[in-house]
This record gives sequence, C-alpha cells and structure tokens, in this order.
Amino acid sequence: MGDGMIQLYDKNKNLIAVGRRVEEMYLLDVSVRMPTQHPSVTEIILYTWANWHRQFRHVGISGLQRMLAHNLVDGFHVTTPDSPMNTCDACIQAKQTCASFLKHTECWARNAGELTHTDLWEA
Repeated sequence: MGDGMIQLYDKNKNLIAVGRRVEEMYLLDVSVRMPTQHPSVTEIILYTWANWHRQFRHVGISGLQRMLAHNLVDGFHVTTPDSPMNTCDACIQAKQTCASFLKHTECWARNAGELTHTDLWEA
C-alpha cells in the first residue's frame, strides 16, 4: 500500500481487487468471478408474476416483462409468462391519497347553533 498500489482480499484471502492511488483516492479494478455450478445442482425455480413483483420491491409489471423479454436477470423464470398479474393490495394502498380540506366553504354559520357537527357512535 505504500507504493501507491492497493490489494483487497476477502475473508478467505482471495484477491478480489487491485488499485492504484490517484491523488487522494484509490482507483479500484474489481473483477467479479461467478461461482461455477455443477449441472446436477442447478435448479430452475419458477415464480408467479406476483412473487417477482414482491421480490423486486413492487416494480411495475411492464418492467418485469421487459426484464424477462430481454433476459436481463439470470434465473428470472415465470410460471405462466402470458398470464397477467393480479392487483397488489400494498401498491393500491400506497397510491391512495386523502382529499385536502376545503379552504373556503359556501355555508358560514353567523350565529351560535346555526351549524352543528356531531359524531355518532353506537356502543
């Protein structure tokens, strides 16, 4: 590290990155090695659109369909790719809003007792 170079190792002492010092920072060259899988261990897991929707933190169905069509995600397989997704209660609730209170009203009470508001509660 004293010669302007840096090497980073994982917990198993495998080299995962090297870098060189550029002014006050280190510019890292990181290479990612994907683990090899034995063919007998590889398993294709099929999820529904709703499962993938939740896995990807409620991304829209069009985004999921684009990911599938362009093979953007490894292991992204859908049970029935042609069937549409049902509605998501969490998404519906998140999109709900409350109407704001009126700034002005057409009916103003001028004297006490002209306008009465009550809450009725049956116990």
